[in-house]
Amino acid sequence: MTTTYSMLSRPYYNSSHQCYQKVISVSPAPNGNLATICKRVTFQKLSPFEEPACGEKAEKCGYLLMNPEDNCEYATLDDLASIFTWLAMNGYTVDTTITNMLSNSEVRMKYPIICFVTG
Repeated sequence: MTTTYSMLSRPYYNSSHQCYQKVISVSPAPNGNLATICKRVTFQKLSPFEEPACGEKAEKCGYLLMNPEDNCEYATLDDLASIFTWLAMNGYTVDTTITNMLSNSEVRMKYPIICFVTG
């Protein structure tokens, strides 16, 4: 069965580097080869004043993409070329139809959309 994953750019506090980074999150929970380059993490509040809006789910954990060339580092926007290469080599496809449809609509996700991937 084919699954469609969203890849979003989101801020994340990297406690090992003690800094904030814009990393790439993957949703839903990856399976297959994609799971081998993802890590489940706990999302901490970026600010003590950050609270979910009415009706918005509080996202306490999720999956971050790891850099395919250095799986000890979280993937950032600078790693997109290696990520797309890895995805293509492992049977995943960037679904430009869904990506364009949501990017060009008035629907806004909490974090910027990079792309949707099927595989």
